Amino acid sequence: MTNPEGAMAGRPINAKAIEEIRDYDNVAIRAMLEGAGIVQQGDVITLDDYEATRSRAAVLAEGSKNPASTEALLFAAFTDRMKLIKRLGDEAIKNIPNEALRSIMYVDTGYKPSDEELEMLRRSPLGLKEWEMERAASKERGREFDVAVDGKDAVVARGISPEEAMRRARDERGQQI
Repeated sequence: MTNPEGAMAGRPINAKAIEEIRDYDNVAIRAMLEGAGIVQQGDVITLDDYEATRSRAAVLAEGSKNPASTEALLFAAFTDRMKLIKRLGDEAIKNIPNEALRSIMYVDTGYKPSDEELEMLRRSPLGLKEWEMERAASKERGREFDVAVDGKDAVVARGISPEEAMRRARDERGQQI
């Protein structure tokens, strides 16, 4: 008798996504990126960009310890590619719609930030990777609270969750956060 769970044991957590990535053609990737608001109609994506996006998405899927959707992997791979060839910077990435940005961050870190955290990221002078590293570092230091920061990265409130920190900041400083 065979053990179906044992047959799956050697497969990466995102094995299905790896298979699906290969099936996405350029038109489907373009439509998905436009639908998520990552690219706009008229933006140029080259054949090399599509191939690099599929390759990078497969690498991200293979190396991830967290299950991720094919779309999230392709979003993260595409933004990695555009940053690498200097066609997309941190400020543009910060302006990607919430759901797509949340997916990209999940692929990078295994964490899905709240809407409040995404707004804090957008106001931060730090780039995406630096902001993610700072957030992770503060968690690793054993802090049992989250912070809200102002535009100069000064802590303005603390809470047991990002939402609580933002609520306290709004209560203490008004809506100027």
